[in-house]
Amino acid sequence: MQNCFAPELNEYPKALYFSAVTFTTLGYGDVKPLWNSSPLLKLLVASEALLGPIMTALFLVATSRRVFQE
Repeated sequence: MQNCFAPELNEYPKALYFSAVTFTTLGYGDVKPLWNSSPLLKLLVASEALLGPIMTALFLVATSRRVFQE
């Protein structure tokens, strides 16, 4: 998976930023993977974009249930 991302994503904080933006489906577009590099990369990014809202919704449901039970 080396060289799958644009050079600016080779640093951990910037890669974490990309992951957070993808996970929350904000999609600013300022940082993006190199799409011609790997089909696995496309699958990984798409999976994160699809699972992000689902995981966020599950977290909110679990938290609100706990808050309103008390």
